[in-house]
Amino acid sequence: MYKRLALFVLLVVVYRYLIAQSSENQMNFSYLYLGQLRISDSWSIHTDVQEVNYEALNHFSQVIIRVGANYHLKGGSILTSGIGYVRSVPFDESTLDSASDELRLWQDVRLKNTLGRLKVGHRYRFEERWVTNGADTKFSYRTRYHLSFTIPINHKEIKPGTVSLAIFDEIFINMPDLNLGLNRISGGLGYQLNPTTSLQISYQHSVGNGDISRRIQTGLFWRPDFRKAKKST
Repeated sequence: MYKRLALFVLLVVVYRYLIAQSSENQMNFSYLYLGQLRISDSWSIHTDVQEVNYEALNHFSQVIIRVGANYHLKGGSILTSGIGYVRSVPFDESTLDSASDELRLWQDVRLKNTLGRLKVGHRYRFEERWVTNGADTKFSYRTRYHLSFTIPINHKEIKPGTVSLAIFDEIFINMPDLNLGLNRISGGLGYQLNPTTSLQISYQHSVGNGDISRRIQTGLFWRPDFRKAKKST
């Protein structure tokens, strides 16, 4: 119990340090909730909400809301289809008329495999986007590939009380031109609170469209299982 408490406190200290650094260095800050509510052997409900702010908590930048249906295949692969809403505003309040609203349809294919203690994840995402700015609505679509590596630090496997190291890379390809729109590289620490809930703190470096951005992201992940326990015979 004391080891779990010490590890949790360590994550809180890291979190506070990163927030202080984000304020000093004008990095962006975001927080994320991601849920996967298992309702049967084959199906679960995906929910996620993310808010992004300029310079820690000083200026609202973007909110992303997504819901979807997951279909679970044998071996741990998942197929997902969903809908999302994105609200983006500029940093300069004098240009709020350039804020945009986006309706987004998205489809995922998620694969995973294990190499010893190392967990490797692959996510292929396809997005159809309707972005409205004032009276103008534009349609576009893109593909995304997300590669992740996760390894537990203080246990052989991820279980309650485990601290893990996570590294991610995601590339965005604009269609139909097949040009690179964005590349995100992230690294951080995760902490498994209980069998269904975990926390994660990460640093994200993004390059795209001639811009470079840095972000501190905190995430809450909740994966409850509502399947009825099978009756013993």
